[in-house]
Amino acid sequence: MVTEGKRILLLEDEPFSAWATQRYLTIRGFRTETAATVDEALRVAATFRPDVLVADWLLSEARSGLDAARQIRELQPEVKVIFLTGVTSAILTGEGGQHELAGYRVLAKPCEPSVLVQRIVELTAPENKRQSD
Repeated sequence: MVTEGKRILLLEDEPFSAWATQRYLTIRGFRTETAATVDEALRVAATFRPDVLVADWLLSEARSGLDAARQIRELQPEVKVIFLTGVTSAILTGEGGQHELAGYRVLAKPCEPSVLVQRIVELTAPENKRQSD
């Protein structure tokens, strides 16, 4: 599994979850930065230039991880995105419709760290470099 040097920006507003996830990703060889708010994520992304944004979908502020993803990808369209959420899949899809996260990779919280690593590796594999998710 190739992880060395991949840059991961973690947007998570729960301090322990952010710390534990960053620690695990760092141990696995990723370069990681964390942000607790959308504004902080935008500032970090401007200089860190992540390969992947791992974002909590629902944050404690008025804006969401989706807001951060959209703004980061305006400036860095190559950034891959994975959302983490505790919201059930039934709520995400709604009645017969698609949710605003449709088309993105979404992992349910709590997420096994090894599953997150696997998804990051899949997204950053050379054959996925031209895909937009």
